[in-house]
Amino acid sequence: MGHQWQLGYHKHPPLAAWLAAGFHELTPNSLIGVYVLSYLTIAFTLWCVWRVAQDILSPRLALISALCLEGYLLFSFEGADYSNTLVLSATWMATILSLQQALKTNALRWWLLLGVSVGLSALTKYQIALLMAPLIAFTIVEPHARVIWRSKEIYIAAGIAPLIFLPHLMWMRPTNFITVKYALDRAAGYQHLVRPPGLSGRVFV
Repeated sequence: MGHQWQLGYHKHPPLAAWLAAGFHELTPNSLIGVYVLSYLTIAFTLWCVWRVAQDILSPRLALISALCLEGYLLFSFEGADYSNTLVLSATWMATILSLQQALKTNALRWWLLLGVSVGLSALTKYQIALLMAPLIAFTIVEPHARVIWRSKEIYIAAGIAPLIFLPHLMWMRPTNFITVKYALDRAAGYQHLVRPPGLSGRVFV
């Protein structure tokens, strides 16, 4: 699917498909390149977790915290099953690491990486909004983090992310927002009809 290098596909934004197509070109007529990409994505995610944990835990516990993710099926038994969710795990952790280091050092490079990570996450799955909401709330509620809103670096990061996402956003309009419709249809499929004792009405959970 990614070989067409479109700005979007009927299920998801394009980044994961582009990466799969690129690595597939390294091993023509074989899926070995995609399998390698899958495990590289897992390794990068674990590395990000380890780097984040280093600022919180002892070196040994930081390593253990990263290795514990091997208990996650997506990173172990299903590790070869490359997917948008796998790529989102990597960009999600890159976002967390970039923000942590940006708050710690206020170095421009980390703010730039934050903007890139958020933008690439949005090109993978729209669920990045579920991460950004609590991260933004943290920078508002936490007094030590709140000062970043007085610096120009955070606004540079805030400008990079939508620029990366903009081509896909422009693609969505003529396609009648097909990716959003797909996500809403999938979410509707997980609703279960429940009728608790004593209630005659319908309750959706």
